[in-house]
Amino acid sequence: MSIRDKGVDLVVYITSFEYMPDPVKAIKEAARVARKGIVFGLMNKQAPETLRKRLQSKTQKDSFYSGAVFYSVTDIKEILQKAVHGKYEIAFWSTTVFPRVFDPGESMRFPFGAFLGIAVRLRDTIE
Repeated sequence: MSIRDKGVDLVVYITSFEYMPDPVKAIKEAARVARKGIVFGLMNKQAPETLRKRLQSKTQKDSFYSGAVFYSVTDIKEILQKAVHGKYEIAFWSTTVFPRVFDPGESMRFPFGAFLGIAVRLRDTIE
């Protein structure tokens, strides 16, 4: 990116991180330009709805999901560790609940919700 180091407060990936060809490199670059952190809005790998999307990506030639890699909170933590080596903390994570009969749209720490939100606070040094 042609953004100076620590040139923005946040880098936000909303249903786009799934399409990054090199997720470690993408986070390294986000950490370089962000002063405060990174926000992820992801199609949750652990959601039943994502199973349909994964099947669709394999069976339909022109599927929107054909190039997607789906992630869970654990996956993102592993990628963050590789990219910024512990210089971060997960400030918040939540999913939309699935199915809606259990919850009419509120978010919570339920690992199987269809949409996963993760807020990452970056630290310059390891404390």
